Amino acid sequence: QLNDIKVEHHPNSRILTKVQAFGNFKHQPAHYSLWLAPDPDKHPWHPFKSCLGFDVAEIVLKVALNNEQTDHRLDICRCCAQKSEKFTFHNHKDFTKDFISIPFTDRSWDYDVYYHDLWKWATDLLHDPYLFPHFHFDAQ
Repeated sequence: QLNDIKVEHHPNSRILTKVQAFGNFKHQPAHYSLWLAPDPDKHPWHPFKSCLGFDVAEIVLKVALNNEQTDHRLDICRCCAQKSEKFTFHNHKDFTKDFISIPFTDRSWDYDVYYHDLWKWATDLLHDPYLFPHFHFDAQ
C-alpha cells in the first residue's frame, strides 16, 4: 500500500522483513534476542600479516615518520628479531633527556639531548662481580 513502511534488516541478522501501515509504525530497536552476535574476529589486525606488524605500523603512523625514518626503524626491528645484538633497554627510564641552551652571538640555540647516564653505567659496572676485581683504585 502507499505510505506503508517496509523494514529490512541485514541478511546476517536473521530478522524477517516487516511491512507496517504508516499509522501503526513505531520506531523501536530490534530486540537483542532476535539477532546473533558476530563471531569474534580471530585476526583483528588483518590485512597485516601479524599483530606485531599492525602494532609497528600503528607506532609509525602515530609519530608520523617519513619513509627513511620508517625504513631505519624496521631495520632495527629486524636486528632485534634476529637477535644479532643484545637488546638492553627495559623502559623509558633507561634514557635521560635534558634541555640545553647554547648562547651564540645574538641568539640562543636550544636542543633536546638524549643520553645514557654514564654515572649509572659506571655504578652498574662496579656492582658486576666479574668486573669489580679488575678495577684498580688509587687515591694518589
